[in-house]
Amino acid sequence: MIMKKVWFIICVSIIFLPQFVSAKKEVKYPVSELSSELKANAKAVVRYESHEFELKSKSRATEKITYAITILNENGYPLSVIKEFYNKFISIRDISAAVYSAEGKKLHRIKLDDIMDVSATSSFSIYDDNRMKVFEPQTKDYPFTIEYSFEREFNGIFSFPTWHLFKGYNIAVEKAVFVIKSSDPDAIRVNQKNLDCEPEVTNEDGIQVKKWEINNYVARKREPFSQNLSEYTPIIQLAPSFINIKGNEGKYDSWKSYGSFIANLNEGKNDLSEETTNKMKELTKDASTDFEKIKLVYEYMQNKTRYVSIQVGMGGWQPFEASMVDRLGYGDCKALSNYMKSLLESIDIESVYTLVYAGDNAQSLNHSFPSNQFNHAILCVPLEKDTLWLECTSQELPCGFLSDFTDDRDVLLIKEDGGEIARTKAYTLEDNLLDRQVMVSIDSEGNGVADVSAKYTGLQYSDMYGIFGMDEVDREKYMLRRIDIPNFHLSAFNHEQNKAKIPHANENINLIVRGYASAMGNRLILPLNLMNKQTYIPGYLRKRESDVEVKRSYKDIDKVIYNLPEGFIVEKIPAPIVIESPYGYYEAKAEIEGNTISYTREFHLIKGKHPAESYNDFRGFFEKVSEADEMKCLLTRQ
Repeated sequence: MIMKKVWFIICVSIIFLPQFVSAKKEVKYPVSELSSELKANAKAVVRYESHEFELKSKSRATEKITYAITILNENGYPLSVIKEFYNKFISIRDISAAVYSAEGKKLHRIKLDDIMDVSATSSFSIYDDNRMKVFEPQTKDYPFTIEYSFEREFNGIFSFPTWHLFKGYNIAVEKAVFVIKSSDPDAIRVNQKNLDCEPEVTNEDGIQVKKWEINNYVARKREPFSQNLSEYTPIIQLAPSFINIKGNEGKYDSWKSYGSFIANLNEGKNDLSEETTNKMKELTKDASTDFEKIKLVYEYMQNKTRYVSIQVGMGGWQPFEASMVDRLGYGDCKALSNYMKSLLESIDIESVYTLVYAGDNAQSLNHSFPSNQFNHAILCVPLEKDTLWLECTSQELPCGFLSDFTDDRDVLLIKEDGGEIARTKAYTLEDNLLDRQVMVSIDSEGNGVADVSAKYTGLQYSDMYGIFGMDEVDREKYMLRRIDIPNFHLSAFNHEQNKAKIPHANENINLIVRGYASAMGNRLILPLNLMNKQTYIPGYLRKRESDVEVKRSYKDIDKVIYNLPEGFIVEKIPAPIVIESPYGYYEAKAEIEGNTISYTREFHLIKGKHPAESYNDFRGFFEKVSEADEMKCLLTRQ
C-alpha cells in the first residue's frame, strides 16, 4: 500500500513537473529584483540589452538585438512602443515580443500580426523608402516590462550604428552587452567614449569577437545648461574602413577620402539648362559685388523652391540633379544645396557643398574618427574677405545667416580633392544684441503708458524672425504671450526686418499698464525694470553630473525713461549694482534727470564651459541678477 502511494506521487510529479518548470521559466524581469538605486529618478529601467553587430562581407552586415525595458510610470510609457526603421538598404526579420507584469509573469506574447508595418514618411517628405515596424502594448498597469528581439540586415556598407548606453534621461540600465564580430579586425573601426572598461576579445573559428558588458548604471537627470547626453555618457562608435553601397565604393581612412566619396556621388549633378544659366546672368548683371550677386541668386532659390525630404534609393546620401530641382521646385537639403551651388557656378562664383550635424544642441564632431557624423547639408561660399554660409532649406532666413541650427560647429567641406574640416560662423556677444529703448509716462494713480522700441540682432533676431510669417491675429497672440507685465493692454505694435548677414528685427510697441506703480498713501513704489526681468533661475541640484555649458553669448541693453506724475518727487533712488563673474556681467543704475528717472540695465551671458562643481556659483549668478532686477524707486507727493 505504501509503495503504491509512493509510485502515485512519483507518477504525478513526472506528469506535472514540466508544467511547474515551464511556469517557473515564464517568470522574467520581476520588478522586486530591481535595486532602489536603479529605480531612483527613473521612469524606466533597461533590464537587459544584447546588441550584436557582425560584418558578414564587404557588402553585408547584421545586427541581432534583444531589449527588455521595465516601464515604471506613465512618463516612461513611450519607451515601451516598439519602433524599428528599415528601408531599401536595411531589412528587419525575426521580430518577436512579449509583455510581462510587475511580478514577471507573461501577460501576452505579441504575434507577428500584432506588429504594424507602416510608412515612416515625414510631413516634409514626398519621396521616401523608409518604413518601420510598430507595436504599442495595450497595458497601462505600471510597472510592466516589454521584451523584444529582432535581426536587422544591412545590404550595403556606408555607416555602422553608434551604441549608446543611455537611450535618454531618467532611464537606468541594469545590464547591457555590446558585441562586434568580424573576420577582418581592421574592417570595423571602434571608438569608445566615456567608458572605462575595455572589451573582452576572443576568437571563434577565425571570427574576432569583442564584447563589452556594463551593469547597474543609475538614471541620468536632465540638467540645466548641460552638454548633449552623448558628450558625457558611455557610447561606442563604429565605422567601416571602406564604403560599398549600391556599386559605389570608397574609403573611410581619412576625412579626405570620405569627402572624395561624397564628391564622386555628387559628380555630374550640376546640369542646369542654358535657359536657367542665362536667367542667373541677367538677374545679377547690375550687381556690383559678389555678395550682392549671391544674395540675388539665394533669394531667387528661396522663392522658387521648398524643402521636402527625399529618401528613395541613394537619396539618403546623393542629391538629385540640379535640373530636376529647377524643374520641380523642391528638394531635400542635399538637392537644394547642390542646386544653389549650380546656380552660383553659372555666374562664375565658386562654392563648396558642406556636411554638418544640425540642431541647436548638436553633438560635436569627432575629428579623430572619420565617419558619417552628419545629418544635414549646407553651402559654403569662400569670399575674398569673408566666408559665407548658406542654409538652403529655408524660405525665410537672410542670405548668409545660419541661426543656431548650424552655427559655431565643425563641418566637412566636400572639395574636388576630398574632405576638409572647417567651422561655421560663431555669433559673438555683440552680434547677439537686444537693444531696447522705452519711454513711460506714469500718472498719479500709478498707471503707465509705454512706448517701446527694440532692435533684435543676430541670434536674438533668430528668436523673433518667425513672427514675420504670421498673420496679424497670430502675431498679436504671440506678443501677448511674450510680454511679461501684469495688467497690460497692447495698444499697437509693428515689426520690420533687415536681412543683412547679421540680420536684425525692429519692434515698436505701445502699452497701457494699469497699476504699475503701487500706491502707499502719498507715495508710489515704482519698479524700474519694465520688460526684462531675469525670472529664470536654474534649478537647485545636490550633485551635478555634467559640465556647465553656455553655448552662445547674448547681450541685452535696456534703457527706460520714466516721466514722473506732476506733483511727485523722488524720495529714494537705489544705488547702482554691478555683478561680474566668469559666466556673465550685469549692471543696473538709476539716475534723476529733472522730472524723469532714467534706468539703464545691461546683461551679458558669456559662452563657455565650466566644471560641474562650479554649478552652484553659476546658479548664484542668476540669483543675484534676479534679485537686482527688483530695483525700485520711491516717489512722494509734494
